[in-house]
Amino acid sequence: MAHDATVNPESARLVGEYEGTKVWITLGASEDHVCLVIAPGDGDSQAACDFFGREIRLSEDSAVHYLLVPNSGEAPEVVHLRLSKNVYVIAK
Repeated sequence: MAHDATVNPESARLVGEYEGTKVWITLGASEDHVCLVIAPGDGDSQAACDFFGREIRLSEDSAVHYLLVPNSGEAPEVVHLRLSKNVYVIAK
């Protein structure tokens, strides 16, 4: 995961917000990458990128995980909140 964490800001799309953290998806710097970006209101932004078609996970802290599932993927079993068709909040 996170082969290339360089994002293409022009392609960024806000997919939702969870407890003050904004969640974005964007294309990566490489044409075949997609990224998940989280921006907490009180902390530094984080990004993880991987090839299209792979799941991408990011953790805001030890209790909250964000998951980007490809179009062909299925929703995870333990979902706290669905932010969009492909982005989920998974709370421990």
